Amino acid sequence: MEDAPTRRAVLLSAAAVVIAAAGGAAAAGFRPDPSRGRPSAPPELVAAAAAEAHLIALIDQVNTHPQPSAVLAGIRGDHAAHLAALQAALAAYPGTPASSTSPTSPTATPPSGSGPVGDRVARVRAAEQAAAAEAQARARILDGALATLLASISACEATHAALLS
Repeated sequence: MEDAPTRRAVLLSAAAVVIAAAGGAAAAGFRPDPSRGRPSAPPELVAAAAAEAHLIALIDQVNTHPQPSAVLAGIRGDHAAHLAALQAALAAYPGTPASSTSPTSPTATPPSGSGPVGDRVARVRAAEQAAAAEAQARARILDGALATLLASISACEATHAALLS
């Protein structure tokens, strides 16, 4: 005849099952969640990326009539580099909307090729001046590497405005 399990064996088995179940549930609760506890992207960083995308779109609009300007092409290259750096910084934050960092058509600007070349360049120069001031203001709000990045972008945009004068 088989021996019936003792009361102690039944209690120890039940306790082992409860501990194993609790341990599995606890382990599931402690799995690292990459988005938990990480701050969202600073709005200044998101706005800076959107501003760079806007400048790229503006330059694409005005730099098509009949001969593209080498200066505007170089400035566009700088803005593409700025946008890439800002997107890399935004990648550190979960849930950043991708649409805010892709080039968009600027609003309230005439179609490409309209107006004299001087007017189109003046429009880009004014946009560069405004972008430099906005990037500088954003840099003052942020700190560390992000502030440095935006201050550098601000300086570059001020240089662009001077080049277009």
